Amino acid sequence: MAYPSTIQDLVRMTYGAGGAQFAAGALTGLLQKTDDPLISTDAGIINPMYGKIVWDWLNKKATLWSLLPKKPWERSGFRVITADRSTKASGVGENSELPDTDHPTRLTVLNQLAQVMTRWEVSRKASLLSEIEDGIDAWPQERAYQAEAHVSGLNEMIFTDAYTDVDTSTATDKKGNDMETIDRMISSNAEEGHRGGTGSGQFDVYAGTGDRDSGTTFDAVVDENNDADRPLTLKMINDVIKSTVNNGADPARQIFITGLETLHDWEDLLGGYMRWEEVRVTKTLNGVQTQPGSDVGFMVSAYKGRPIFTDIDVPEDGAPGIYLVDTRHMYLKIRVPTIYVETDPGAHMLIQDKLKRQAAFITTGQLECTRFNVHGKIRDLE
Repeated sequence: MAYPSTIQDLVRMTYGAGGAQFAAGALTGLLQKTDDPLISTDAGIINPMYGKIVWDWLNKKATLWSLLPKKPWERSGFRVITADRSTKASGVGENSELPDTDHPTRLTVLNQLAQVMTRWEVSRKASLLSEIEDGIDAWPQERAYQAEAHVSGLNEMIFTDAYTDVDTSTATDKKGNDMETIDRMISSNAEEGHRGGTGSGQFDVYAGTGDRDSGTTFDAVVDENNDADRPLTLKMINDVIKSTVNNGADPARQIFITGLETLHDWEDLLGGYMRWEEVRVTKTLNGVQTQPGSDVGFMVSAYKGRPIFTDIDVPEDGAPGIYLVDTRHMYLKIRVPTIYVETDPGAHMLIQDKLKRQAAFITTGQLECTRFNVHGKIRDLE
């Protein structure tokens, strides 16, 4: 079977006919004892239905996850242009020599696949007693809680504050096995210099290929104040907009993400002489999109045509920061949409060597940024 070319094809392959077999290839042995693994073809271990419910929640409930486009994981590596050719165009005199050939500087980047798991178990005794004492089966209740935990955990993961990872060690891959954080993707050499301690690599991305210790090649537009909180101003916001657009951002694909406290401060700055604009947007697997003149979707506030979204997981100093994201160049690359895996409450107990039932939600993919200077961030706000 050919690999899907769109995220919609990948979702249909995962949850439709034969989808469980497709997803199970990466899951063999994830729920097992030290010997004798549970294999992916064992009866009842893969349940596409519950995985699809959580996948739908991710794309509607988790703010950042739902706002970013999703693309199928076709390959791990990609190329980025880190510098333009020295001369873009040259005039040629009559009967003169042709100008020298030239080319931009390209760099090959390797993104790392992340497998994010929320795993739990319920003992057979607890399950049996719950049916008698409470009159409610504990397993469905636990599964519902863990589903929400997986959604919330993934959203928190890609919002992780890069500053919390800063220490004095040399660390070229601070995300570890997690998905990368938008806060580190939208960072800069100056920010690394101010907050990187005595070590190096804390603000690098792509396992150190995106080096922010020795140059500005991978800089996003960052307005920070060396960890000294200050009031938000409209000039900060306007300057970040101007810089990202000058760098090539598409205004029609830019969105703001911040926290409620900062949104209220922003609203106070507008005062009586300016009001929020309103735009109609929709959320799909292709991320958030504006829908001018359409009856579908929902209305959100906007500033200079750019929709504004809030999330409780936005990193904060004194107050939450502000991200300005160009969704053409920031997206989630998905290898396998969320899968639900559980052991059979009967036969698999012998393999586990325990009287218990285990389960997990697993989402496989990674955050990817293909161009850094079209995104912006404002932090160190009070």
